[in-house]
Amino acid sequence: MQTVEIIILIEISIYLYLGYFYYLRPCEKLGLYFNDTDSCVYNGDELILKLRYNSTNYKFVSYLFNNIGREITEKELEDNVFCRPVYINKLVSNINLPPEIRDKTFNIRGGKVIFDPSGIKKPIKNK
Repeated sequence: MQTVEIIILIEISIYLYLGYFYYLRPCEKLGLYFNDTDSCVYNGDELILKLRYNSTNYKFVSYLFNNIGREITEKELEDNVFCRPVYINKLVSNINLPPEIRDKTFNIRGGKVIFDPSGIKKPIKNK
């Protein structure tokens, strides 16, 4: 009976480790991502941006990460997110992302933005 208990204990330990590795630490594989629970943007394990919950920046970043690779217009942001006129250039500059990340992830043209963080694979170190 003691051998069975040891095997069960080992299996539980393995499942806990796998759960921690694959569920709690997804950032190692994802590159740039937004964690809604702590209102932060990460690049790998590195904290890039901390946002106040329900702030303008939080709403904008959350909407971007929920609509990756899709063209988003100022009118769409006005109707679906802010309920007031907005300017994409101002929203992007107010986020205060590091310039090397901002330049690689945002494509802004004529009141439209396409957000694509897939170009950020490895953590970019701030200087």
